[in-house]
Amino acid sequence: MNTTLRVERLYSLADYNNVKFTQEIIEVPERVLLSEKGVGLLYSLMLLEAEKAHKNYIILYKSFPASMEQLDQTAEIIEQERSRTFKEFLETYKE
Repeated sequence: MNTTLRVERLYSLADYNNVKFTQEIIEVPERVLLSEKGVGLLYSLMLLEAEKAHKNYIILYKSFPASMEQLDQTAEIIEQERSRTFKEFLETYKE
């Protein structure tokens, strides 16, 4: 009896703009599901990861240029951050 635990957090940014972060753990073992403490800890971890993602989003968003004329610069910042994050991911899970 493996199941999935999922947490979604919706954050209001401003001017009716929102951002949603979802954390999901697939195939949670039955022994964890039967433990109230285990399930509670997993949900806490997922909520904390969503909070962390939101804070990182705000930091990234604040690094964007203020005017829309600088859209190319914004795209470059996003690509640099994506590239850095992907490299970090590869390093973390390198065999």
